Amino acid sequence: MTVAIRKSFWEYVRRAFHARFPVKGLGPIALNKWFLFGAAILGLGAHPLWLLALGAEILYLYGVASSPRFRNLVDGEALLAEQGRWERRVGDLKGRMDRQSLQRFESLAKKCREIQDMAAITGSSVAPLEDARLGGMEQLVYMYLRLLVSQATINANFPAGEQDNLHRRIEALQKEIARPGLPETVKRSKEGTLEIEKRRLENLDRAAESRALVDSEMERIEKQVELIREDTAMGREPIGLTSRIDQVVTTLGETSEWMRKNADLIGDVGEDKPRDVPIFLEPRRQQQRET
Repeated sequence: MTVAIRKSFWEYVRRAFHARFPVKGLGPIALNKWFLFGAAILGLGAHPLWLLALGAEILYLYGVASSPRFRNLVDGEALLAEQGRWERRVGDLKGRMDRQSLQRFESLAKKCREIQDMAAITGSSVAPLEDARLGGMEQLVYMYLRLLVSQATINANFPAGEQDNLHRRIEALQKEIARPGLPETVKRSKEGTLEIEKRRLENLDRAAESRALVDSEMERIEKQVELIREDTAMGREPIGLTSRIDQVVTTLGETSEWMRKNADLIGDVGEDKPRDVPIFLEPRRQQQRET
């Protein structure tokens, strides 16, 4: 689940130094910089003003950087920027899928939202366990999205029925090369073609293995979500559900690493931080505040 990263004190100081404040009729103005500029000019005629300005600047920066309200504002801006980045990332991934894949993804996300609603009804939605469980389910949904994109990329570049055609083509070339009386120049040409077709078959074999792995992982996530849904409907212990989700997410980390290493085949769908994911499901407490 995407969360705001806590910044260092010096980052708040830097933001305080460059902060702009709205001034009626002028718009946002960097008052601090104008103050320093004015103090620098006046200090040319009275040097002690520079020391006073320096002291005032230190007090200003410390006071603003220490203000909870200012920190919340800075953190909120950073969070909005991060959410915007994830929205573009998710939009890009969805744009690489066909309608059937999109429907499949929305179906899984809908089931996860139903689990969230059922947890509230059965009384198993307990904070902070709810946040922990949502964090794990977010990762399941995001991994499922990436797997769908991988599947679409493999299917688009390596049609499933092409292997049989290549096998027949290779057998035909081998028979032609072995034919008595074939001119040497023609034989070399066909041998070159045969080598190319064999390399293509290797690529298709690798794609077939990858397709099988992707399909298997997608099925595992679908079955896991169904199991969580059933356990939630039965009012199972929240701690047990959260622990089970965490175990699945840990194993999905291996899948994420596989995606990163096979980006040449499935495209760029891997993340450097597999636990840093967009928000697909909002905590129910937040939904209630918004309504």
